Amino acid sequence: MKREQADLWERWEQGHKIVVTTNVGWDPRTRRNNMGAGLALQAARRWPWLPEWYGDFCRRSVMGRQTPTRTVPVLEHDQLRLIFLPVKPLLHYADPERSWDQPARLDVIRTGLARLTRHHGTIALAYPGCGNGGLKPSQVRPLLEMFLVEDRFTVCDWEFPLQAGDYRTGVNAAVAGLGMLDDALQSAGLRVRGGQIERA
Repeated sequence: MKREQADLWERWEQGHKIVVTTNVGWDPRTRRNNMGAGLALQAARRWPWLPEWYGDFCRRSVMGRQTPTRTVPVLEHDQLRLIFLPVKPLLHYADPERSWDQPARLDVIRTGLARLTRHHGTIALAYPGCGNGGLKPSQVRPLLEMFLVEDRFTVCDWEFPLQAGDYRTGVNAAVAGLGMLDDALQSAGLRVRGGQIERA
């Protein structure tokens, strides 16, 4: 895999498929998935029908089995060149709408990345689970290196551009950026103390 500091939407405009990280959930009344942060929010703003489309897929995938499950397959929308990769499983069968309100899970990401390798073409993604999911890039990087061994995969350090007035999106990007900075300092044997960088 390649690593770049880039905007995923620029990669999309260049013809790449991009990965949208999601939760496995839906509103029982509207069947809409809560795509309220990060790249999922950006995608929902571009295509307002996406939350209902993906939420209905989650509902059918989870409940349409003899043994209900808490996760769903990695789903590709061919026309839009979007690949939906769940990082948060279904939280409760009785309240599927709240599935977004939990940390991302490494076991779900691991399964998703293994399935992602079956999708063809050039694919760009951010560190899954490291925005609203609360994980650090250092936790996810070993899984990316394990599964995304081909150069057709590009991991972008920034999931989306910061936009004025979009507080939640900005906070998620800032948290991801601070996690990457912390990882870089640790690998160099440094730390921040009292506002100064020093040897750890």
